[in-house]
Amino acid sequence: MLNEKRMKTCYVDIYCKIYAEGFPTFYRENATGEDITNFLLSDCRHSFEDEDVLVPGDLIIWYLATNEKVGHMIVDGMSIEWGWGESSWDKVKRFVNHLRDCEIINHNQQSRLINAICEGESNFSFMYDITPYLVSKRDGKDWKHPGNEGREHSKEFFSHVKKSFEGEGFTFHEPDEY
Repeated sequence: MLNEKRMKTCYVDIYCKIYAEGFPTFYRENATGEDITNFLLSDCRHSFEDEDVLVPGDLIIWYLATNEKVGHMIVDGMSIEWGWGESSWDKVKRFVNHLRDCEIINHNQQSRLINAICEGESNFSFMYDITPYLVSKRDGKDWKHPGNEGREHSKEFFSHVKKSFEGEGFTFHEPDEY
């Protein structure tokens, strides 16, 4: 196993649009595996039970997989991008595994990230389900994965909006997926 001090550094750019640009963008030219891991596992601070009660534990990595809008994860020339409603757990897993394959993160960091992914993936698929999940977890209540209903509703809504604008002569451009 490589020592963290000898781990590679890399160019990294991680972004997704949540709410009104609320995602804490991560951009560094010389990021270490520890920098990236700490960022992805940090609290995004966008989970509120009501206006004034922050519910801690909404991991940044979860929003990359469940956001309803656009985003990207770029590291040293490898880019994963998505358009409206196309975020996924598989894209985030691919990014984490690429970091490990390139020896940017070590085995322990990969395990921590994969564990966070598995927790999220087994409990929700849409970012608006993060808060109710965390509240149930905090309160010791049972939680059942809500399925893809919220994500599907969001895709349907965007499709309707897109068609309306196209009917008015506007053109939409979405990023290509790599």
